[in-house]
Amino acid sequence: MSEQAALHRALRCFGHGRGAQVRLAEAVAGFIQAPVDPARVNKWLNQGQRMPCEIALAIQALTDDRVQARDLRPDLADFFTSFDQHRSVMTMRFEIGQQAQLHREPHP
Repeated sequence: MSEQAALHRALRCFGHGRGAQVRLAEAVAGFIQAPVDPARVNKWLNQGQRMPCEIALAIQALTDDRVQARDLRPDLADFFTSFDQHRSVMTMRFEIGQQAQLHREPHP
């Protein structure tokens, strides 16, 4: 899948037309806590500019993994695979910690 095809899939998660680009930019900006201009989305889509890896990761999270960061930036596929493995380990550790906390007796 091409980077543009992956970005089109992401945009479909946010609606149709130019409004989808605006909604995607706003969602990503909220996720990364930094401004993202809809014109940048247009450049990624129509001018072949590559998005930063943190944007690709944000889009993956915002689309509930329906669009993978490695599809948006195939040149960084190894990095994203490593990141996903680390995220899985950290999630598992967090969940184990939460379960352990639930089973502790309360202190008087």
